Amino acid sequence: MNQTEFKVEEEIETFWGHLEELRQRLFFSVGLLIATILFSYFFSDTIISFLIKPLTELSQKAYFLSPYDAFLVKLQVSFWGGFFLAAPLLLAEVWLFVVPGLYKKEKKAFLFLLISSVFLLLAGVSVALFAVVPTTMRFFLKFSTPELLPMISISEYLNFVVWMGVAFGLAFEMPLFLIGLVKLRIVTVSQLARIRPYAIILIFIFAALVTPSPDPLSQCLLAIPLWILFEASLLAARMIRP
Repeated sequence: MNQTEFKVEEEIETFWGHLEELRQRLFFSVGLLIATILFSYFFSDTIISFLIKPLTELSQKAYFLSPYDAFLVKLQVSFWGGFFLAAPLLLAEVWLFVVPGLYKKEKKAFLFLLISSVFLLLAGVSVALFAVVPTTMRFFLKFSTPELLPMISISEYLNFVVWMGVAFGLAFEMPLFLIGLVKLRIVTVSQLARIRPYAIILIFIFAALVTPSPDPLSQCLLAIPLWILFEASLLAARMIRP
């Protein structure tokens, strides 16, 4: 066997070795997710009580409008609860799979990306749950009258909460997106600085579209943090090299 054939065979064995490792990590990740979902199911009532707290603090209750709604809500809450519980370990699995093929600088960059993305996601979800959802509920319930009483569906309410959490969580990832554009030389820091006035306008338009309430306060609860994150992205981008 010549040297070329030996290298090809070695590359094939390495490829199949990576596939086997990927298969094992996928099986572990799926099993972990199923376990955390089952674990969350036993605490689903507590999680639901926490999520509907903006309603109970306003002396309101949530109702299920079909025989299976309550069960589906418990499943939905169990899934999201299990996903958040498993997320750190799932990211650790990604890290362990990717890190052997990275250089030292790439390892630092990838680890920073994982940690910062999780931190920004949690920050966005926290703003949604603890600030935007309660503010929005107070705004909408002001329109109730003695003849027009609220009867809030638990499934619709949780869909609203999940949508707000996902929207805010993804919106808070903006700094990583902008830094990535600068790092890849798609845009420059000076170009981002020049479009700052337009970016601020777009941020407030985006906040108005994402938040269902026309209340300016709830819109500012998203727009102002995004504005701060945009400015922080410019500062961070100036300190990195393309």
